[in-house]
Amino acid sequence: MHRLVALIALVFATIAPSATAQDATPVGNVPGPEECRVAPRPAAMLAGTPSIELVELEARLDATPVPADTLPTGEPADRATVDGIAATVHELVACVHAADRDRLLSLFSDDFRAIQLIEFGLLEVYALEEVPIGTPVAEEERMPVPPVGDVRMLDDGRVGAIVGDPEDEAAEEPLLFVVFVEAEGRWLIDEVVPVVLDEVTTRPIQGNDFLGVIVPERLGDAFYFPFFGEHAAGYWTPTEADVRALEAEIETFLGQDDVGAAAAAAPDLLDRLPTYFRQYVGIVEDGRRLIFANFFCDTLGADWTAEAVSVDDGGDCFFRLRFDVERGVYSELQVNGEA
Repeated sequence: MHRLVALIALVFATIAPSATAQDATPVGNVPGPEECRVAPRPAAMLAGTPSIELVELEARLDATPVPADTLPTGEPADRATVDGIAATVHELVACVHAADRDRLLSLFSDDFRAIQLIEFGLLEVYALEEVPIGTPVAEEERMPVPPVGDVRMLDDGRVGAIVGDPEDEAAEEPLLFVVFVEAEGRWLIDEVVPVVLDEVTTRPIQGNDFLGVIVPERLGDAFYFPFFGEHAAGYWTPTEADVRALEAEIETFLGQDDVGAAAAAAPDLLDRLPTYFRQYVGIVEDGRRLIFANFFCDTLGADWTAEAVSVDDGGDCFFRLRFDVERGVYSELQVNGEA
């Protein structure tokens, strides 16, 4: 079983979770064998067959990772779905620690191709049977559950998620894009795709009277922390539809008489709105997805598409607000003061 653990450890690389909106496991979460409780299934029930000659299997071990920007996109999954995906990954690791092949394979769908167990690091337990099935992994050799992030709803009804730590620059193995399908009240692994992350950048977005950039989840902290000196509870990547919903009613919000003292101190803010650049950062507060929108009329010479524009004064050239995506509600308008 030691060799199996080594295989999975390579796939997941250094798997300390990062603080994102959809991370599923805390640091140090190492499940015990007793947490492998799923009902067992015969290995033969998986699609495909492990009877391929070993030499052919080895030839396919180096599956070419696909660029992250070619993966299917989708809306962020809700909390219940994220928790369900996390539970499957957690129990997968528990079943590895239990060395219980039949229970482990119950976490894969009927359509999962057996050959993909190579990419998932589970070849030995399925095809070669060179591990002592039923002998739990020694406690000192057990591994933490890998982080699960960017959980998204796919058009075909399945759910995709990045498994592994995208912030681990020392990792030698690719991350995994794991696709799950719901069956009998739980999420099962349906497909595994090795992924290579290209350089992460913001995405420009433009409307008739606004120009801004959408900040991806992985850069969220870099665009949020400078304003408050603290981290948000989590981050996510707003969609273009989310941003356009924010922009659609922002004039109405800023034009309200009761919008607050901040707007009262900047009476021409509404008229000047089209001249401001925007940075849209997806944050999580009290379990809700918000957009932290940063507005500024002067970039101060910074590359505003690549870094947060944050100053302590500057007057109404700089203001910020929050937008609750689900409720369509604006809040916490803040306008800079003068030095």
